[in-house]
Amino acid sequence: MNTINDITEFLNSETDINQVKLDKLFEMLYPEVKKIANMQLSKILKTSEVTPTLLVNECYLKLNNSSNVNLQNRKHFFCLVSRCMRFHLIDLIRKQYKNNNQVNNTQFSITQISADDSTGIDLLELNHALERLETMDKELLKIVELRFFGGFSLDEISELLETNKAKVYRQWLLAKSILVNLIDEENE
Repeated sequence: MNTINDITEFLNSETDINQVKLDKLFEMLYPEVKKIANMQLSKILKTSEVTPTLLVNECYLKLNNSSNVNLQNRKHFFCLVSRCMRFHLIDLIRKQYKNNNQVNNTQFSITQISADDSTGIDLLELNHALERLETMDKELLKIVELRFFGGFSLDEISELLETNKAKVYRQWLLAKSILVNLIDEENE
């Protein structure tokens, strides 16, 4: 398995071509990224049309086609992948409902955001709340994306962000309470 030091060393290498770095990083971290995709699909989008491999490939293509991807470290890579998965899942859900004229039924338990199991939200509501959170605090958004869309534990997030575990825990609690309030405002 590739260690954090191997990845950091690779990213700090003299290779100046971001495309080469992106290709190599996806190769090095593919099992981890696919695990994240599998978790997201089982939690959010329960359909046989989208596989973890397809989701990973779509993320790769989006990042590959982006002209301003300048990978700095492992944290940056996973932040980009988590964000990419979020946007791709949202796009799939919007397309699915547009094509089928269906009512939005992407309900999932809010326990992934809050401890209240009785409240359900849908992914589009969550995305709208995340867009509002981004205007308030980009660092909180990053933690939510890593936690919810990346599937990382708070310990893993503190390691990725190279910050104190207690700080990440406090920021996660703050982000969750803000999101719950934003979603409640939308539903009133």
